[in-house]
Amino acid sequence: AFDETGTLTIGRPRVIDILPATETTADEVIRIAASLEARSEHPLAKALVAAAEDRRLQLVTFENVQAVTGHG
Repeated sequence: AFDETGTLTIGRPRVIDILPATETTADEVIRIAASLEARSEHPLAKALVAAAEDRRLQLVTFENVQAVTGHG
């Protein structure tokens, strides 16, 4: 399928590269982002969690994380 930009897509997002803006490693960025998104059903969240799993990264367990649908 083509998305709204005309890009051909298979509809399954995946992480292909991470470019940290600081001295933080790519693995640490993925580990924290995937930890925050672990309970989300969003396709981009699932891609982050899959990237962390592929890299065998230990996720952090966060308490009191609340997702509000439709609020970004």
